[in-house]
Amino acid sequence: MHSLFTYILKKTFSFLFVAFLFMLLLTSCQQKPAITGFDEKTWKEDVRGCQNKRMALVSALEKAKPQLIGLRHTTIIDVLGNPEGNSLEKSGQRIYYYFIESGPQCQDKHNIKNADKIFVQFDALDRAKYITIGK
Repeated sequence: MHSLFTYILKKTFSFLFVAFLFMLLLTSCQQKPAITGFDEKTWKEDVRGCQNKRMALVSALEKAKPQLIGLRHTTIIDVLGNPEGNSLEKSGQRIYYYFIESGPQCQDKHNIKNADKIFVQFDALDRAKYITIGK
């Protein structure tokens, strides 16, 4: 009886382990979402928003928020490019920001206070949690 229990326990553990690995594989490889009306190339070429081309793309990003929430930071970078700034909160949350219009950051990349930005806040599990626009 003991060996039957051990056999069943080993098989159950093996099944759960394989299922876990399969789920890990599925969740680690995310597809980049197709965003209607959003031109990634134009967005990425408009470094720090200094050419004022990003503002025309913001509404497409606003509409695509449900598609972007939950994506890992690497997928967000695939869509928006490398962030133009970031911060790491004490809670382990990361925040990326991207400038959306020409401003003082165009003359001095460290002068970021009065420029409109899109903020992408990630949770401790590295998933986009909030996407907001502000200064």
